[in-house]
Amino acid sequence: MSLPGEPRCISRGGDVEEAPDFVGLTEQEAIELAEQRGLQVREVGRDGECFPVTMDLRNDRVNLEFIGDVVVGAAIY
Repeated sequence: MSLPGEPRCISRGGDVEEAPDFVGLTEQEAIELAEQRGLQVREVGRDGECFPVTMDLRNDRVNLEFIGDVVVGAAIY
């Protein structure tokens, strides 16, 4: 699968659990998948701009980064 770019805003390492099932989905598809899994969604970046986010760790939230309408990075932290 070809993505429109690489993630820049998703944290890595430590207590971060990558969520590859979300990568490549549209925004709406990602939201629906998160709801099915009982996860809240937090947008951490879009089109190369990283948004300020709190650093609290939560295993019930998926952090998503988008380019256009496509998820290019996803992790649970």
